Parts: sequence; structure tokens; C-alpha cells
Amino acid sequence: MAKRARSSSIIAPAAKKSRGDVKVVHNKIASSEAAAKVDANPPLAKLLKAMKSHAKQPTKGEAVVYWMRMEDMRLADNRAISQASDQAQKDGVPLLVLFVLSPEDYVAHDRSSRRIDFTLRNLSYLKARLADIHVPLYTTVHTPRRTLPSRVLSLLGSWKATRLYANIEYEVDELRRDISVCELAKAKGVKPCFVHDKLVVEPGVLHTQAGKPFTVYSPFMRQWLPEVNKDLAKYIAEVPYPAGNADSVREHEIFGPLFDSDIPEEIEGFKCEDKEAMLKLWPEGTDAAREANAKSLPLHQIARVAPGVD
Repeated sequence: MAKRARSSSIIAPAAKKSRGDVKVVHNKIASSEAAAKVDANPPLAKLLKAMKSHAKQPTKGEAVVYWMRMEDMRLADNRAISQASDQAQKDGVPLLVLFVLSPEDYVAHDRSSRRIDFTLRNLSYLKARLADIHVPLYTTVHTPRRTLPSRVLSLLGSWKATRLYANIEYEVDELRRDISVCELAKAKGVKPCFVHDKLVVEPGVLHTQAGKPFTVYSPFMRQWLPEVNKDLAKYIAEVPYPAGNADSVREHEIFGPLFDSDIPEEIEGFKCEDKEAMLKLWPEGTDAAREANAKSLPLHQIARVAPGVD
């Protein structure tokens, strides 16, 4: 049967115009090739190995630094700051807290203006809570992101600190950043300590019989529960709140001015247009976070038991 002739009256659709206002961002789309490259040389394993290569007991510094990141903005039940505080008490030196705002990372990782606004508001909240126990929170904005490890170690050098604590971020870019920190720290006599805190059971403990990560929930949970119950103190127990510094730290020539470091109202390129609405919907602070959890967790349980319930 002959194909029906196409009518000459049918107008072909216009060619799709390219948008000149669209910025092409390279290396942001996940691919099997990129995943295979990461799997062949897991950055988490490299980070843990890099930490072991440092001397167990570095020269005593004049301070211990906790490097706070975007996903561990709390003082309660925070393993890295708790360990940093213990070390500072042991060494008889002040505890300092550092937060680095990295706009290029926020662009690369598609952080929203609302998320950045929420971060800045929580920094102001935490700065006040830390000041109550005489611990300074120093906040700085840094670009370009590739030199961020050097910037962190430069700050430690200016504070004459030889111990750095932070909670591990498991994303690939963040792991590679911390590996760079370890490599640079070795030459400067700084001992970095990156701590498992984000997950109840850290990556690598649970795996299939083939030694691979789980992709199905039920067999994962069958391993997860016995593992957690085997050592509840390790996995579930809350770690101590950080101890405060002596109030004399405020008179220190170097550490005293850190209490006066400013937290920006906004980051260029991340202006939150509905700031007032977000302030009401998502207020900053630990109490607000606990209240939000208390409201959402029962709803999560209902959804698990009766997913059809609205």
C-alpha cells in the first residue's frame, strides 16, 4: 500500500530557538562513566587512609578548631565538636569554630537561595549560643572553591592551631576537598580528624554477600537492626555538649576579635526573595528543628503503615 502523500498545507513546526540566557554548566550531570570512576577508587576510603598517615600526636597548638559544615549546624549530639571540645580541654587551649561560605560550591551543587538564607540565619543563632560559652564562631566567604583547603589551613596557621575536627560529608566533591585538606595539612604539622556523624551506621559496615552496597530496603534493614542493637552506645547514644572556654579568651590578642566577625545578611547570587515567609515557615534554631521533627515523624509513621491515608 502506497504511503499517503503529506499535505503541502501542513506547516512544519518552527525550529526550537535556543535561549541565550541559559548558562551551560559542565560536569553536573551524573553519568555511568563518572560513577564507575568513583567506584574504582572510592574517595571515602582515600580520606580514611589519608587521616591514618598523619602523626597520632602533633605538636600542641594554641587552639583546637572545629570546622562546621552546612549539614551539621548544631551543638547538641555533634560528634566532631564534642571531640574537638574534649581535645581542647585536654590540651588546655581554647576551642574555635570555623564556617566557610563557598558560593561556587553552592552554584555547583544547586543550592537554593532559601537554603542559603536558612544557613545564614542558623549561623547567627549558633554564634549567639557559642558566645554564651565563650567560644567564637568565625565565618568567612571564600572563592574560588578549588583553593578552599588552602584557605582553611591558612586560617589554622594564623591561629597556631594544630588540630582540626569536622564531620564527614559523604558526597564526592566534599570528600575530595577533605582529602586535599589532609594532604596539605601533613606538610604544615596539622592533624585533621574527620568524624562519622551524619548516619547512624557509617558507609561500608553493611553490604551484600557480594560486598556491594544494598539497593533493596528489606535485606538492608535485616542487617541494620542487629548491627545497631549490637552496640547501642556506639550508634545511638548522644555525645556530650561542647564545654565552654574560659571567659579570658575574649581578651586574647588573636582569638578575641573572632567574636566580632560578621555573618553576612545574604550571599551574592543567592538573594532570598521571600525571606519573611521563610522565616515563619522554617525558623532557625535547635528548638524549631526539634518541633518540626516532632510534627513530621508521626506523619512518617502513618505513611509507612497506611500509605493511602491523606
